Amino acid sequence: MRRRPLLYLDASAIVKLVLVEPESVALRTVATTARIAASELVVVEVARALGRVPANQSERARVRREEQRVLAGLDLVALTRPLLTSAGRLAPPRLRSLDAVHVASALTFGTGVASFVSYDRRQLDAAADVGLTVLSPGAPVAR
Repeated sequence: MRRRPLLYLDASAIVKLVLVEPESVALRTVATTARIAASELVVVEVARALGRVPANQSERARVRREEQRVLAGLDLVALTRPLLTSAGRLAPPRLRSLDAVHVASALTFGTGVASFVSYDRRQLDAAADVGLTVLSPGAPVAR
């Protein structure tokens, strides 16, 4: 039996699995046939992002239930001292701290990661710079 490909998703991608955004359908199509991994950071990042979405009380409750469903299906990478040390050493120095943690988390899988999925250009560039295949399903192609 063939193993499903492993996709590493950052918070910008996970939010698109919870909410309906322009890229959501394309991302869900790719994600349905894959195992999904992410850093433990997404537990905080996704909650903070969803907290900024205007909604009435019943909609907010529905979004939180969907958030919990999506997060429960992830293989989460623990925030260990070696991982954080690795993230701190990633180039370029201007790479934002949390972006560096996501890239370092994806690297813990070695060649097992099929794609690093994000909708953050700087993070995608950093991931590509360290040899990860990057993907933003449904996003317009940058010129």
